[in-house]
Amino acid sequence: MNRTAWRSMPAVLLSFLMFSLPVNAQESKATEPDPEAKARTIFKRMTDFLSQAQRLSVTIESEFDVVQDSGQKYSFGETRTLVIRRPNHFHMDTTKRDGAKSGMVFNGKDITAFDVTENVYATVAKPGSVDDAIVYFIDDLDMRMPLAELYQASDSRKSFTFSTQ
Repeated sequence: MNRTAWRSMPAVLLSFLMFSLPVNAQESKATEPDPEAKARTIFKRMTDFLSQAQRLSVTIESEFDVVQDSGQKYSFGETRTLVIRRPNHFHMDTTKRDGAKSGMVFNGKDITAFDVTENVYATVAKPGSVDDAIVYFIDDLDMRMPLAELYQASDSRKSFTFSTQ
């Protein structure tokens, strides 16, 4: 090659790269999996694994805010300790930030909810599995159970939405 051809080579390479990069970037962007779909898949695998565990113990620190009509915000929090022994034993202890203690016990036949601070308890007959008790506790008794989807069997779990926003 002559000298002129070598001098124009960088310009040719540069223009080639400039025109080919956007096309390659678009192609690779189209082949990347949707991040929400990927996160949903990972979350589902994790919940399926946990819901099959015969024994499970977890401590949950949760917090939530309630905004009044006046705009004032109140923060609430609690620590919950859950112990699950499948197929039909479940125990939950809750300690709120103000020191109030309560909980729930399921023995395969009955669900007992108790409040140590108020010194009261209630029992209802509910034979079945741990998953049946969780569904009953949340849906019928209208009680809160943070992260229930994580340790509830997939066939009894309500469909959940997952968003990265």
